[in-house]
Amino acid sequence: MEIHWYLVPQEGRLPFLQHSRNAGGRSVPNYDFFRQLAGAIDYNGYSGALLATGGGGHDAWTVASSLIPLTERMKFIIAQHPGLTAPLLLAQQAATFDHFSKGRLIINVVNGTNPQGPPYGRFEDHDDRYALADEYWGVWRRIMQGETVTFDGRFVKVRDARLSIEPFQKPYPELYFGGSSPAAMAVAAKHVDTYLTWGEPPLQAAEKIAAVRAFAKAQGRTLRYGLRINVIVRDTEEEAWAVAQWMYDRIDKTAIDFHRRQLSATDSVGQLRQAGIIGNREISKNARDLELLPNLWAGLSLAIGGPLAFTIVGDAQTVAERIREYERIGFDVFILSSFPLIDESHRVAEYLFPLLKPSGSRYAEEALADQPYRAVAAG
Repeated sequence: MEIHWYLVPQEGRLPFLQHSRNAGGRSVPNYDFFRQLAGAIDYNGYSGALLATGGGGHDAWTVASSLIPLTERMKFIIAQHPGLTAPLLLAQQAATFDHFSKGRLIINVVNGTNPQGPPYGRFEDHDDRYALADEYWGVWRRIMQGETVTFDGRFVKVRDARLSIEPFQKPYPELYFGGSSPAAMAVAAKHVDTYLTWGEPPLQAAEKIAAVRAFAKAQGRTLRYGLRINVIVRDTEEEAWAVAQWMYDRIDKTAIDFHRRQLSATDSVGQLRQAGIIGNREISKNARDLELLPNLWAGLSLAIGGPLAFTIVGDAQTVAERIREYERIGFDVFILSSFPLIDESHRVAEYLFPLLKPSGSRYAEEALADQPYRAVAAG
């Protein structure tokens, strides 16, 4: 099992509720923030961290590059929209970063939603975005593997594109990818290594994995599967739900109305799936009224979708068991988050890593070290 964290320019107890009038504070991150957060991720033994992109904010490549010399083990999962950068230029960036970090690069393929493209000069509709992605990542993969590529596609056109350096990781850094539509699954099955989905109840998540597996089988490929979900873990369930209630109390009508307007305009199948799972539940004063299944909370979905819509809430044993449920379904990569990011990165590692023993952590190393003794003792 791999457990990653979240490395984004948002900090505070509720920074993602910026559209709520009483959200509880939001700090303005600077380089010192990124340095401290990356240090906490690296120190605690997370496999890496996801660097999101979009909205005209901090550039993920620049942030990640600046943190290479300050970290030793963590990988950087850098989000990249196809079409914003020429395939050869992205190949140069990826190969350079991969060498300088000694193989600590993962690229997260992001296709976005219909409002995200126009500010960057991209105006494709939903299906065309995935047709673009198919051409783009096909060309990029060929360049990364040493080919000299000439390609005259509908969206991507290059002539004699050739990379003069080899990536550190062969044949190229791992590709993550998210998307819930059939068009997205087809592209994932053809090009990427790990299919990444936002949190959903286990039944729906299992159905999604099965669908992607069918697409991958048709391509003669096998993928890994990753889950992006929020967590609130404390000493007791009562304490964890008290934190959830505190967050829930600060979601006001302004934030809810803003999110509903976003949903009405989106063509994201993933966001619409999340909204459909929640359904028309009435908004009450009790956070646990939005507990979809034991310890799976949808309270934040009233004001935000995507990666933070669903949260696992409980004590360490309970949260670890819920994560194990997803592992049994077929997920072996987890990207977790909780806010404030720095404080909670320590807390989550302290509570969950001794139980889950994720790869790369000292707990996994201790478990491996114990195996020879156990084998001798058993004999």
